[in-house]
Amino acid sequence: MRKLMIALLCASALTACGQQGGGDAKAPAAQAAIATPEEIAAETDRLNKWFADRWEEQLEFSPIQRTFLGQKIDYDKIDDLSEAGEDEQLEWRRKTVADLKKNFDYGKLTPEAKTSYDIWVYELDRAEKGLPFRRRQYVFTQMQGPQAFLPQFLINFHKVDDESDMEAYITRIGGISHGLDQLLERAKVEAGEGVRPPQFAYDGVLKQARALVTGAPFGGEGDAPLWADAKGKIAKLVEDGKIDQARADALTGEVETALKEKFKPSYDALIA
Repeated sequence: MRKLMIALLCASALTACGQQGGGDAKAPAAQAAIATPEEIAAETDRLNKWFADRWEEQLEFSPIQRTFLGQKIDYDKIDDLSEAGEDEQLEWRRKTVADLKKNFDYGKLTPEAKTSYDIWVYELDRAEKGLPFRRRQYVFTQMQGPQAFLPQFLINFHKVDDESDMEAYITRIGGISHGLDQLLERAKVEAGEGVRPPQFAYDGVLKQARALVTGAPFGGEGDAPLWADAKGKIAKLVEDGKIDQARADALTGEVETALKEKFKPSYDALIA
C-alpha cells in the first residue's frame, strides 16, 4: 500500500509538472488558471466538511466501530457480516467517489487535501479489484477469528452504565449469533469452491467455540464467558443503585434465554 501511495503521489507530481511545462508557451492562460489562496482554502474547507459527512455515513454501516469509538449509537446492533452487506457498502463508496469527482475542483485543493482525495478514490479502486477474490480468504481461523472476536467484543467493549445499556447487551447476544450464522454461510460457500483453511486452523476454531458454550448456563463446570460477564455487569448496576434486585433477576433471565436460544444454537452449528 505504501508503494502504491508513493506511486500515486509521484504521478500527481508528474502531472503537475506537465501542466506547468505546457504553460510556458501560454503564460497568460496559465496565470489565469492558478487558484488564489482564498479559493484553495474555501475548496479545501468544503472538502473537509464533505469527508466529515461521509465518515458519519460510513459509521452507519458499523455499529461495532461506533462502539470502539465510545459511541452508544446503534448500541443494540452489530454489523451486517454478509456478502450483501459488503455489496451495499461498495455501492455506497462508488456513489461517494462519483460525487467527489463531480463536485470538487482538484486543482483548488491543498496538497494534504489532494492526498485525502486520492486515498478515497484509491480505496474504491482497491475494493473493486479485490471483489473477485473476496471468497479466497478464510472466514474462520484460530488467530483472532470472529468466533472469538464477537463475544470478546461484548465483554471488553460493550460498557454497561445503565439499564438500557444492559438491554442493548442482551439484544447484541442475538446480534452476534446472527452474525456468526452469516459468516458460517459464507464459509460454506467458500468450502464449496475449494477454499478451506488447514486442519490445525479448524482445530483451533473448534476449541475456542466449545469453550464459549461450556459452563453455566449451558452445562459443565464454572460459568461460560458471556454468562460471567453479563452477571457481573448486572450486579454492578445493582451495586450502583441503577436497578433493583427484581429487575436484575429479570435481566439475568433474559441473558440466559438469549444465550440458550440464540447464542448456543449458532455455536453448535459452527462446531457441527
